[in-house]
Amino acid sequence: MVEDKEKDKSAIYGLDVPVGTWMVSVKVDNEAIWQEWVKEGKVKGFSIEGYFADKMKKNSEDEMLHEVVRAINDVRLQQDLWNAIEQELGQRLED
Repeated sequence: MVEDKEKDKSAIYGLDVPVGTWMVSVKVDNEAIWQEWVKEGKVKGFSIEGYFADKMKKNSEDEMLHEVVRAINDVRLQQDLWNAIEQELGQRLED
């Protein structure tokens, strides 16, 4: 990102771009694409597309507490299941 128009790398390359401009370097590994499309001028650039959230949603304290309680209940259910399995196996071994 260009932060200083006079000291930034963009100035070294003779580019006069506004502060805040994104600058990237890209290497085309495919020689045929490089020669036919880039060197011959069929393409002069490309765009980068992204999806960014309009706003960040924070969980309310109640939602976070609900998640904690649900996780604790899941652990309890798993423990109850293991206890039942252990009890059943113990009874079968006694028989």
